[in-house]
Amino acid sequence: MPRAWKTLDTDFPNYYLTSRLAHEGVDMSRAYEWRWLQRQKDHRAIDQRVVGLVPITPFSTLFLWPLDGLQPLAAKHIWLLLQMFGLVAIAGVLRAITGQPLRRIAMLIVICFPIYRNFLYGQFYILLLGMIVGGCWAYQRGHSKLAGTLVALATATKVFPVIFVLYFIRKRDWQALCAAMLTGAAAALISVHVFGWQMHLVYLREVLPWTLRGEALPPYMLAGSSISTLLHRLFIYEPQWNAHPWCPAPAMVAILQPLLQAVILAPALLLVRRGVRSRLQIAMEWSAVLTASLAISTVPASYNFALLLLPIAVLCSYLLPHRRLAALGVVLLYVGIGYPGWNAANVDGLRALLHVPRLYLVLAFTLVLYRALGLRLRWRRGVAREDLIWCGALALVVSSSIVSGLLRQDGLYDDYAYRIPADAGVFLAGSPVEWKGVVSSVSLVAEGYHIWPHAPGSALDEGNARLGFDDLALTSDGTTAWTEEVSTRSRLVSSDVGGPGSIEEAESPVLAADGRHLAYLREEGGGYRLFTRALMSPELAEVATTPKEMDVDGATFLPDGSLIVSAFAKERSYQLFHVRIGAEPQQLKLGKARYPAVSPDGHWLAYSHFEAGVWNLWLMDRGTGSTRRITHAACNQTDASWERDSKTLLYASDCGRSLWFTAICRRRVIP
Repeated sequence: MPRAWKTLDTDFPNYYLTSRLAHEGVDMSRAYEWRWLQRQKDHRAIDQRVVGLVPITPFSTLFLWPLDGLQPLAAKHIWLLLQMFGLVAIAGVLRAITGQPLRRIAMLIVICFPIYRNFLYGQFYILLLGMIVGGCWAYQRGHSKLAGTLVALATATKVFPVIFVLYFIRKRDWQALCAAMLTGAAAALISVHVFGWQMHLVYLREVLPWTLRGEALPPYMLAGSSISTLLHRLFIYEPQWNAHPWCPAPAMVAILQPLLQAVILAPALLLVRRGVRSRLQIAMEWSAVLTASLAISTVPASYNFALLLLPIAVLCSYLLPHRRLAALGVVLLYVGIGYPGWNAANVDGLRALLHVPRLYLVLAFTLVLYRALGLRLRWRRGVAREDLIWCGALALVVSSSIVSGLLRQDGLYDDYAYRIPADAGVFLAGSPVEWKGVVSSVSLVAEGYHIWPHAPGSALDEGNARLGFDDLALTSDGTTAWTEEVSTRSRLVSSDVGGPGSIEEAESPVLAADGRHLAYLREEGGGYRLFTRALMSPELAEVATTPKEMDVDGATFLPDGSLIVSAFAKERSYQLFHVRIGAEPQQLKLGKARYPAVSPDGHWLAYSHFEAGVWNLWLMDRGTGSTRRITHAACNQTDASWERDSKTLLYASDCGRSLWFTAICRRRVIP
């Protein structure tokens, strides 16, 4: 608690900042973009090195709505106190559910390391535990509607409790199911009203699918101790994160992940009996569904396992009267799952199997619950028709998941052939440009966002890390570069010592190929407006290039000084426009498109087109207007820029990695 009280640490600022931005009326369409959210954090002087919203649901951040008017650390203080009171209330409800004395429940809380992590990081799992425990208590007492309501709120907060909806269907409890559906719809409407529809579209179409596959965050880190992490480590080659898998066979991940998840989850559902309504039986069923959900989770962090407080309390109430030794063994499993000192180092080959001990302990805990639940049931001879239907439905879901996973791998790893090697300490890289013969990018490292040259022996310039600001955008004409430096304000800084110096209150610089003009964004009226400046005539003032009502996202210069810009159109999707000073912007008929880049000779326009949930690279011949697709993969290729030959593209790709954790590629696209 002393450390938690003194520092923001990791996750709390993500929730706090998102809620605060919505409270301030900021357009949240780009909230899931790492650099955009980092810029907002820096402008508000929040003392946290790196922030990011992926894979958090928008609704979950609303719990901090009453606190986001306070300073971040003061808000965390109140949040910690609320969690302390909540934990006391949870202990009381667990006593009512299990009949265990409070001293025993208090002991289970004290030996739960994940609860300590919840306090340290300001996480949400004590709140989530309260919802699930409250739902179990309500269901024990026949309050189906209340149970369904709490499950829906838990699902809107962290997604995976949605499996309890299957529990209600299995029980044929339509009241609980309807209450869950109505509450879920109400939560969605509230969230859309606060954050806007575009943010939710990004979450549903781009963030959630990657989360379900275990690829919302880097999937090769064994500290995650999930089935998804282990399979990625064993079977998928990735040049930077997993250069030596045991057997490079990505198809095995597509097949084994949904299959193993179904095998683990199936007993939790099949052991549910519609006609059994004893309180202990219901508590054990809820515990089994909850534990199975954690066992198949694709992104389980250590603090997630605070939720095991319900299953361990229920198992103790079942085992202690007659099987004290078994109860002791289960408690040891519980302590082991939460133990923070396991060796989870990233190792190569089959040794990875020895570095996910938490996964094995969770699976063992799940099997113990299944065994205990099965012993309480009076088994019938043969297999019930209803069970066959459920098995068939699960088999259908698994089959469709395998097929879609195999189809998704078409072209998924093609970008490896064009990858520019990066240091192991670079998590993501974007805005690649050629500068003095070396490809440089904005890279996320442990110290924040900084300019990183992708050349043998290159390393981070520690200067701006010590100064405490982030570099969030980079542009170059080949010899001179402009960088966006961000602290409480954004400013643009030139690498040319004798040049025009810096520009205050400006973001996302774009330099013309001849180095004579600079374009940049400035926030106005809740959106972004594009401005240009003639660098060869510093006495001239900047010029507003786009109308106020046009919310600009990015731009690129044409040889005649006009620009192609990416902006939100009236239909609230990204579109490309041709912009000339003093003229009405003309929309290019290229569909949903972002990240424009015109070649130095002005002949080619590269851009990213959105289709089927991902951004792929396309090319337009500006002379004929014809277009062709460059990449075909279920991953994102963005931030394109041209080398001086007007034939070679630099771009950022998250193919084979995780969502928007991009690496830099160089690809010749013109013969």
